[in-house]
Amino acid sequence: MKNRVEILAPAGSYEVFLAVMNAGADAVYLAGNMFGARAYAGNLNNEELIKAIEYCKFHNKKMYLTVNTLLKNNEINNELYDYLLPLYNSGLDGVIVQDYGVMKFIHESFPDMEIHASTQMTITDSGYADFLRKYNVTRIVPARELGLEEIRDIHDRTGMEIECFVHGALCYCYSGLCLMSSFIGGRSGNRGRCAQTCRLDFNYNGRESKILSLKDLCTLDILPEIIEAGVFSLKIEGRMKSAEYAAGVTSIYRKYVDMYLNKGKETYKVDKKDRNRLLMLFDRGGQTDGYYMRHNGREMIADNTKISKDLGEKKQYEEYIHRTFVEANPKIKINGIVTIKKNNPVTMSLSFGNIAITIDGPTCETALNRAVSREDVDKQLRKMGQTMFELDTLDIRMEDNIFIPLKSLNELRRTAVDRLTDAYLEASKRNNSHRFLPCAAHKESRNKGISVHVLTYEQADEAVKHNIQRMVIDTEVMSGDEISRCVELCRKNNVKSYIGLPRVDRGTYNVKSNSDGYMIRNMSQKTKCDKEVIADYCIYAFNNYAVSALEDYGITGITYPLELNEKELSEMDIDNGELVVYGRIPLMITANCIDKTSGNCHKGSTLFSMLRDRKNALLPVLTCCKFCYNIIYNSVPVYLFDKLDRIRIQPEYYGIIFTTENATEVADVFKCFNNRTKPEDNTFTRGHFTRGVE
Repeated sequence: MKNRVEILAPAGSYEVFLAVMNAGADAVYLAGNMFGARAYAGNLNNEELIKAIEYCKFHNKKMYLTVNTLLKNNEINNELYDYLLPLYNSGLDGVIVQDYGVMKFIHESFPDMEIHASTQMTITDSGYADFLRKYNVTRIVPARELGLEEIRDIHDRTGMEIECFVHGALCYCYSGLCLMSSFIGGRSGNRGRCAQTCRLDFNYNGRESKILSLKDLCTLDILPEIIEAGVFSLKIEGRMKSAEYAAGVTSIYRKYVDMYLNKGKETYKVDKKDRNRLLMLFDRGGQTDGYYMRHNGREMIADNTKISKDLGEKKQYEEYIHRTFVEANPKIKINGIVTIKKNNPVTMSLSFGNIAITIDGPTCETALNRAVSREDVDKQLRKMGQTMFELDTLDIRMEDNIFIPLKSLNELRRTAVDRLTDAYLEASKRNNSHRFLPCAAHKESRNKGISVHVLTYEQADEAVKHNIQRMVIDTEVMSGDEISRCVELCRKNNVKSYIGLPRVDRGTYNVKSNSDGYMIRNMSQKTKCDKEVIADYCIYAFNNYAVSALEDYGITGITYPLELNEKELSEMDIDNGELVVYGRIPLMITANCIDKTSGNCHKGSTLFSMLRDRKNALLPVLTCCKFCYNIIYNSVPVYLFDKLDRIRIQPEYYGIIFTTENATEVADVFKCFNNRTKPEDNTFTRGHFTRGVE
């Protein structure tokens, strides 16, 4: 027998919650009406959430609440505590979080609640654990792009619980790093409102296709390997799916997890019928076992010409699921004893597990007419109605010729059930929360300087001619020699130099440089740095609690978030911040490669190509073979130069990001900056500076 693992099922409503529990889930993850990464799911209200917590306690299951979005200052200050308090007090098992500020707030306010690090944190190696342990995080949900050996390494090095997706939709971008829906569609995935822009058609090299749309994940065939890599929690995606989908998928994974746990790997075999049933429940053009056994590949892209269409069989199977799991209402068996004696109160005892209660009812009398029979008592006391219980055994200790009104027996039963419920749940309740007070403000106005980000030596060579104070030297394009030349160029021109570390670091990048410091893109990179560390925008400082968490960890400079508007940014307590005022924003960082997918691989070289969207906008794609990822940039740069003299924010640095620009274009950008004018071609975006995100 292997160590037991957890099947973690999704629930977008209370109906789905009950269905997946009936289908064999060990735990469920769900959201309330606030702060979940699936804002368009039905979700549960607070009354339903508490009911679900109580259900889990009686059935020895676990329930995890998703608070896995980025929260603004007003939300974390005014709403989060009151939202979580009744759930915490009722015994909520844990929360799944993305936001560092939320993590800090919950750790301080709700000390006995488990915190799980969401896949939205983009955890790609064990170095992240050093930061997470400060907040007693007990479980990691690594990036979905990791292979089994990388997952095994995280588990072995950290000893933390590992939760991995085993079935459902796959994002094309590393989770937590996607701004495509936000910048193109105005709906932020970091706020639970992804518009799934990546599922649309794009044109690449003259061919129209859904080149960014991945097949759904299905790992039935490699479940033993996943479990043996150290994965404890097997997570099924689908909080926006139907009860039939969630329960059907859960039941099939229950079957195969039990097969492996009971019989081992040697006899493990997947029935083709079960694969077909999963496709019947949902088909996005085939299935893939994801990144567990590969880094990327054309075979992962959805083929929308091959979607199953046997609607009759699908309907029949969904009806079976509905009858078996959705309509099912299994009861918890409890035991009872009732004692009925003349001239004494009726007593009723109920027991479940190690909890037993006894209550007194009305006094019994000698029957003057028809006596109450044992059958009458048994019938009335077994009427459990809409409760979660049924009497397994009922010991009736009763004298003859007794009268007691039947309505009194009904009231006795109801009171006893309520008392048993309260007594059992009392052990799970907490009352040790305390509201974590807002971080004290210490923001200071500083003299503004310019922080330039460069991809090429040509850009760096031009930039130092324009009175800049800081240079971030990105590592995607330049060789080690070119990076060293950039550092020396900065030194000669009295410019501070920072190496911009890879946007995704799978633990292989050797951080050694004679620069002044490093700009990190992932919290795990902090442990590798021996000099000053500043953070890029993707180290999300969406609220002042997050700012405090980053500063506590030794990060000396923070980039203002790209998804807050001017008013929200002005409320940020960042005293050493960089505000991006120009540059193409990375919309996606992807493990899959567009060139490789299209059969146009330029392995070993790094270059830009263009992806055309449905509105004919051209999105530059940087193929970064050095770190084996793509960066898909916005079609136009963020541009705020003409607003700088009127904004309320006082950053230490104005951030100017160069990507596709040559030396002449770099000089033109500085000219616009100095004159505070708009570019002549008028092709730019304000990003979220004026509108923000919901």
